[in-house]
Amino acid sequence: MTERPAHADSLPPNERRPLAARVGAGVWGRPIVPVVVIGVAVVLPLVVKSGFTLGIFTDSLVYVVLALSYDLSVGRVGALSLAHPAFFGTGAYAAAIVFERYALPLALQVLIAVGAAVVLAFLIGIPAFRLAHLTFGMATLGFALIAELIAQNEIGLTNGPLCIAGLSSLSSRPLGSLGIDQNGQQYYIFLVIAVAVAAFVWVLVRSRIGRAYIAIREDEPMAMSVGINPKRYRMSAFVIGAALAGLLGAFYAHYLSVVCPTNLDISYTVNLLVILFLGGTGGFWGIIAAAFVFTAIPEELQVAPNIRLIAYGAALLLGVTLLPQGFEGAAKNVRRRLTRRARARRA
Repeated sequence: MTERPAHADSLPPNERRPLAARVGAGVWGRPIVPVVVIGVAVVLPLVVKSGFTLGIFTDSLVYVVLALSYDLSVGRVGALSLAHPAFFGTGAYAAAIVFERYALPLALQVLIAVGAAVVLAFLIGIPAFRLAHLTFGMATLGFALIAELIAQNEIGLTNGPLCIAGLSSLSSRPLGSLGIDQNGQQYYIFLVIAVAVAAFVWVLVRSRIGRAYIAIREDEPMAMSVGINPKRYRMSAFVIGAALAGLLGAFYAHYLSVVCPTNLDISYTVNLLVILFLGGTGGFWGIIAAAFVFTAIPEELQVAPNIRLIAYGAALLLGVTLLPQGFEGAAKNVRRRLTRRARARRA
């Protein structure tokens, strides 16, 4: 058997790990993975000529942003909010209303949409975070239902079930000058948004704030003992997630060219919960993969909405049973097994 170096105990924790584990960590930690993923995403419209298929991938990018922003609250700090569609819909309505009434440019619409979502997050979060975990979830669900009812019944503001229509379509002149059609332009716009949000979340969760989130989720009393204020950090995760959802909502309003009360529907929460739990709450790549898998496959197969909900429910049950840690946890388990085998071979 290989002798253990005499100085092994004095090495940093990272250096004490088996060589295979360090190599594996290096491969996954290097920028090669995001570079490859972004490279494939960039060339996709050049390969996929079907507008329908490209629209499916665009919808998947929408869910990537929604899921990553939602996971800040659910996965990072352990606060099961059910109000995320309300922030998304509020951003969409805010952009639509200021465009319809004041014809403001898109940049100002986005700022107003983000501001409206943040204000709503504070209005929901201040009373809701005074409650325990389960009652917090029910309270946010109540606020989400109220927001949807307001969108349906405040005809003077939201046009009610008739929706706000006639918004300018989402497009990019520089992309159009390159010969990229409307579907491709919309795809690239949401790709930029998804990459920017993913990079922001990646940096945030690895910062001091992200470490505080994990400390609160894992051991709240211990976090409080070192001076971390759980309520303040939970609120920050909740508000940041709402801001990202509001930003996405503003672009999504122009993507569809219409905003309806269904943009605040609770079905968005069901979809997001499926993506989070099957991708792995508190994860990153697993959530992105799940967003594509559970958005693209049903659309590509043209599954009816009622059957889709049944399939999502079944997938969630199977996922929780067979993959309790989601795609992210399954990938980590595979890497651990490979590491053990490599270590056994060296021994």
